Amino acid sequence: MTVVDDQAVEAMRSLASGVGDDEPILAGESGAAGAAALMALHARGAALGLGLNQQARVLLVNTEGATAPALYESLVGNSPAEVLGHQERWLKQHM
Repeated sequence: MTVVDDQAVEAMRSLASGVGDDEPILAGESGAAGAAALMALHARGAALGLGLNQQARVLLVNTEGATAPALYESLVGNSPAEVLGHQERWLKQHM
């Protein structure tokens, strides 16, 4: 499966924000590609056909952080330091 740049950026933003009760995660374009693919499958309604229901567990590997901090901030809307700060606060609340 392939994803386009816009899908990767959407996944970067979603991971950085820590949607719901999820931990905020710093991920660059390559690092967010797996999440982008999963989000695309869900949006197309194809996830259930693959057995990805509410009980499914998916392992995603984040292979890249914010290797270009200024570009990351321009794409996500938060600096890498801000995302890591959100992550640190999340960890303190959930430990």
